[in-house]
Amino acid sequence: MRSTLWGYVTAVIEEATIEGLLDQIYSEVKVFEDAVLGSNALASALADPDFMPSTRAAIVSDLVASKGHPLTTMVLRQIVVAEHIAKVVETINEVLHRLEQSRGVSDVLGVIETNDSRQIAKMRLNGYALALFNRAHSTQALDEIEDELFRFARTVENSPELRRTLADIVLPVNIRLGIVRDLLASKVSPTTLRVISYVLRAGRMRDMVGALDEMVSLVAFERGRRVAQVRSAVVPSASQVAEISAKLTASEGVPVEVRVVVDPTLLGGMVITVGTTMIDGTVRHKLDELAEDLGVSRVRS
Repeated sequence: MRSTLWGYVTAVIEEATIEGLLDQIYSEVKVFEDAVLGSNALASALADPDFMPSTRAAIVSDLVASKGHPLTTMVLRQIVVAEHIAKVVETINEVLHRLEQSRGVSDVLGVIETNDSRQIAKMRLNGYALALFNRAHSTQALDEIEDELFRFARTVENSPELRRTLADIVLPVNIRLGIVRDLLASKVSPTTLRVISYVLRAGRMRDMVGALDEMVSLVAFERGRRVAQVRSAVVPSASQVAEISAKLTASEGVPVEVRVVVDPTLLGGMVITVGTTMIDGTVRHKLDELAEDLGVSRVRS
């Protein structure tokens, strides 16, 4: 099972467990598996490389949505979209196995034992968060989640003590989870809290700020937008923010929303990051370039 899909399935299983739906979701996924195994036409359609992923997802919806729970439709649609077409049946069977294993698990939101590489952990987090964002139906809910994730990322970034505590591998993960829940339980949506908690549960706490910023971008993507993070020594004016957004929207071809991070260490100017593209127009960057041109080391204050 692909890593992003593994994370997606994890979130669906947690949702099903919390809502007391494990048996129902298991039964509905099993019915779909039996239908695929019993119909050459259906199996061929799901394995047809000429079909777009959206077409395969539509086939699933037509068969399942009117009869099954939305979580069943979600997970089956994601399988046929995200998994290699030759492994769809195998992956459905693996999902059934994971659903069965989850029966009787009391702490479904507990620590995830893993030795995953950073890249695999990142992909699993993306899949996990995507499932929760898909479950948060309305645009307004996604707006809220995006804002809450961004604000908590800045809280962690601006608090060395909190950052050290959350990254302290000597401190049991459950204690760190308790700290996050105490801080946020009454201040953010359950979805936001689940995403933030998963960062800790799945071992990305050493890169929490970066992981949360990635989640902000993922929420925006689900809303058909992109995020530009603008780091500036001072708060830019509303007209500057509007101008940056307009220019980036024109260049990216999709609406770009600007998220401002004030960073006094930049001295002046701005760093604008959109995806993997960075535009560095800061005074600090220009001084570094000048020092490099002169072949000298710059003394930093």
